[in-house]
Amino acid sequence: LDQVYEALAMQVFTQRLMKAERPDIKDFYDFWEIDPIYQSDPFYLLGHTQGLLPTDNFEMLADYQIHPHLHFLTELASTSHQKLPAHLLQAGDELRIEKEPKNEHDAEAIKVYKGDDFLGYIKKVHCKVFHQPLAEHLGLTVKAVEKNGTVKKAFLKVAFAP
Repeated sequence: LDQVYEALAMQVFTQRLMKAERPDIKDFYDFWEIDPIYQSDPFYLLGHTQGLLPTDNFEMLADYQIHPHLHFLTELASTSHQKLPAHLLQAGDELRIEKEPKNEHDAEAIKVYKGDDFLGYIKKVHCKVFHQPLAEHLGLTVKAVEKNGTVKKAFLKVAFAP
């Protein structure tokens, strides 16, 4: 734990990114809404895509600060426990949040709702952005949903909307 790694560290982390030579790289950039000027910036790509791979559960979550161009994706936490019906969420749905300061695990917890239906939580690291000044300007919409009878995964877009 006290070891400092300098040599080859970035090469290890960039293995968490899709190769730019892949024929479907445009779809990847489009899904994560990667601005073309950042497509060759590995730090930006790791933060924005969370380094997610379909083969494991490891992820890198960025700690975002509110600014007028802020937008990022986060995965809805606790969908496996909620067993949400597949028809409940569609891409483009607008969602609302509710702070849960008395949550026994995290005083900054953010609950997510569609209408009156509780869906789950924002991931812990991403909850911090909803407690910053100007957080009332953050909108939350469904970006994509993976379904198989129930909602398996839901990616949510967080964006500054003045």
